[in-house]
Amino acid sequence: MAHALRVMTRELFFYNASTGTCAAGRLSTDGNFTGLTTGGGLSPWTHVAAVGRELFFYNASSGACAAGRLSTDGNFTGLTTGGGLSTDWTHMDAVGRELFFYNASTGACAAGRLSTDGNFTGLTTGGGLSTDWTHMDAVDRELFFYNASTGACAAGRLSTDGNFTGLTTGGGLSTDWTHMDAVDRELFFYNASTGACAAGRLSTDGNFTGLTTGGGLSTDWTHMDAVGRELFFYNASTGACAAGRLSTDGNFTGLTTGGGLSTGWTHVVAVTG
Repeated sequence: MAHALRVMTRELFFYNASTGTCAAGRLSTDGNFTGLTTGGGLSPWTHVAAVGRELFFYNASSGACAAGRLSTDGNFTGLTTGGGLSTDWTHMDAVGRELFFYNASTGACAAGRLSTDGNFTGLTTGGGLSTDWTHMDAVDRELFFYNASTGACAAGRLSTDGNFTGLTTGGGLSTDWTHMDAVDRELFFYNASTGACAAGRLSTDGNFTGLTTGGGLSTDWTHMDAVGRELFFYNASTGACAAGRLSTDGNFTGLTTGGGLSTGWTHVVAVTG
């Protein structure tokens, strides 16, 4: 997933957890996608997050982790492998060079830091967060949580030393958004069943303001990721893709539609840094 106030590159990393294959491409500011590389030989990771140009991989069943780096021409280089992390984290997201982990069943959380050479250092462990958040995304140093069943939301802040502070709790959002992604300080919501979409803004003190609601997007996009102010959509069943742009006032404009990508990618990650 892409995040606010990071210097964005334009590369996207694709990974298939079943086969260990990977690929990379680039999205232009006018929404055109260009394939760059394909490869393989990766382990079966459940979570992938971009930390600068580094990619951090985690396996929720085993606690194993690894890191690699993606070059601007799309070549992936492995850096480190390790383990010993707690198992069963359901969500993982990068906040600057820190990684935040959350368990939706227990409300537990933890944070660590990834160095540019791929070494992971644990920072903090904690708990007491609400359970059952279905979505989590970083907006600069703030983290936004959303529950697709109830429409509840909350926000907190992660310090550079890994400490999490709760900021706000709220509700009243529409339910059933299947995808959520941060575009600078705006959040974009999409429903893969109906094609509906909406946008809001998160302030630095954690308050969420709704901006727009709309629809008419194609249904069945399985992945959505922000690349700068552009949003990239991908369908893992068909290989179709599309792109649009979100304005600072929350209006979405479609840019391109296409296809011909490989099917079956389980993870699509925009590389930052």
